[in-house]
Amino acid sequence: MFKVEPTSSLCGALTFEIEGNSNPQSQYYSRQIRLSQDEKVIIGRGYDLSSEQSKQILEDFRNIGFSQRKSEILYKASGLHGRDALHFVKMHKGDIILTAEQEIQLFQITYNKYDKKLTDLLHASRRRFGVIDKDEIEQYQWDVLIDFLFVDELYGKTLDIVIVTLQKAIKQNKPRLFNVLISDVEYWVKAGLNLERAKKRAIYVQEWKRCQGKCFY
Repeated sequence: MFKVEPTSSLCGALTFEIEGNSNPQSQYYSRQIRLSQDEKVIIGRGYDLSSEQSKQILEDFRNIGFSQRKSEILYKASGLHGRDALHFVKMHKGDIILTAEQEIQLFQITYNKYDKKLTDLLHASRRRFGVIDKDEIEQYQWDVLIDFLFVDELYGKTLDIVIVTLQKAIKQNKPRLFNVLISDVEYWVKAGLNLERAKKRAIYVQEWKRCQGKCFY
């Protein structure tokens, strides 16, 4: 069963937990390279090698302690999709393994990119929704927004209802308004969003409600 460790101090803990696990026997083991559902090469908790520039891959993996040789293997995954991506994974799957610490460091790099994307999105949408003060958004709420953005779901009607509800929750000091919306799995499925991801977001906000934020962050 999906569960976010309530003592986690990791920003983006929701996405981190959804994007894999540390069990080498699991099909979702994330410390090695693997093929994503859309046939890209990924590693760690959602680091997309196929979509990243080779120069950036080299820099990121050198920064988390990879050797030049292994970093140069990984940057060759840049731009690979489909059969080419599958061939790359088969060639190198057992050669590249992240440590637990490296996986967290790599996720932090990914999280920081999406944190900036979300900040920029809210800034660009200020005429539509008004100014939204990031400091007034709880970390768990920000994590949920990050996760929507991570899988390209934060746009159109989804963006509208999530942001408007969040604004009401903040202004009325009623986080329950946001929690109820995110927990409505049936609504999200009817809106065309992924069922399993919707369930995990619901679990995440319900866990926050259970501990009133005291066991998070």
